Amino acid sequence: IESAIKTAAPNILTITSDTRFMPKLLTNVTINVATAKPNAAIENDIYVIIDFHEHHAEHWVDLSKEFFTYFATKWGKYPNVMYEIYNEPMTDNSTVVNYAKQIIPVIRNIDSKNIIIVGSTQYSREPHNVTQAGEGYSNIAYTWHGYVEWGHQDDWNSHSDWANSVPIVVTEWGVNWSKNDGGLINIYKSKSLINCFWSVNNKGGDDGKWSILNSNCYKISNWSNSDLTENGAYLLGVTKSWINYKPVVFETTRPFRLSICSGKTL
Repeated sequence: IESAIKTAAPNILTITSDTRFMPKLLTNVTINVATAKPNAAIENDIYVIIDFHEHHAEHWVDLSKEFFTYFATKWGKYPNVMYEIYNEPMTDNSTVVNYAKQIIPVIRNIDSKNIIIVGSTQYSREPHNVTQAGEGYSNIAYTWHGYVEWGHQDDWNSHSDWANSVPIVVTEWGVNWSKNDGGLINIYKSKSLINCFWSVNNKGGDDGKWSILNSNCYKISNWSNSDLTENGAYLLGVTKSWINYKPVVFETTRPFRLSICSGKTL
């Protein structure tokens, strides 16, 4: 994992734990797999998002509490860590808010500062409609997910106030074929948005547009140009060029702080 980070040169890494493949209690396998990545991220001084990757997290409240209790206890003292408590809800926003109000206090009882990220309905495309989830707390952000293939980038035309009125971390987004980012990279830069493209894998077929690696590449690091898809080479180039990018500084109407970035470039 560490060598892959050095090859790709990201500023942030997302760890997904899919409850569809988890038993009702955390297993040693889940813990071991999800522990190696935060460790590598912290050692390389980048952010890491610990993600409860689920479409119906409201059915897994006890497991979610156990999940975040474990990882907040283990990693919460490091400012690199963020928590995504509900990846892509397939339910209404009131259910999301109710779920978040049960999980946020669990994390805050252990980790009082690091960012907690809340999803929303429509696969996390309505961040402005779940801000009640963070009432009474600081450093609560809301995610937006979007894929160029389906025109999701147009959401930003309808919500020009996002990022100022609602703290947003884009924890998942995808380009279309032929390096078509739909203008999202310029949007992210203009609004100083942390963003994570999907994804570091070698899936072929229609998923190939979201894969940075060709389907016949099984190397975990030290990728050559021939190992990368067209989109993969483009996205890694963008990632590396972002290192010296200085974000635009603006005031948000909600208490929000990125402690690790204080005085640094991204």
